[in-house]
Amino acid sequence: MSIDSRSETQPHSPTVTPAFVPFRRLPSGVTVRSFSAAEFGALPSAQQITLALVAANKCVAHIDEYPDHGVDARVLDAAIDTTLAEIHARISF
Repeated sequence: MSIDSRSETQPHSPTVTPAFVPFRRLPSGVTVRSFSAAEFGALPSAQQITLALVAANKCVAHIDEYPDHGVDARVLDAAIDTTLAEIHARISF
């Protein structure tokens, strides 16, 4: 899944949608289970995952190009909480 948020003008309330493409090359020993747009849309946190990815991109990678990103501490906190929840839900140590 990837999100192209270059044209997103409201990172605090993103309108972009994820694109789903299969992995072409993975390191040896790494397995990723692909999922569809429908499966992603069914996740309770789908909107928050999109928010986290767009906010991270706009606030970190492109802050110099788009300084008025509209992402405040509340949005960043939600993005962080969602990211941590997804890590804990999907990765076993």
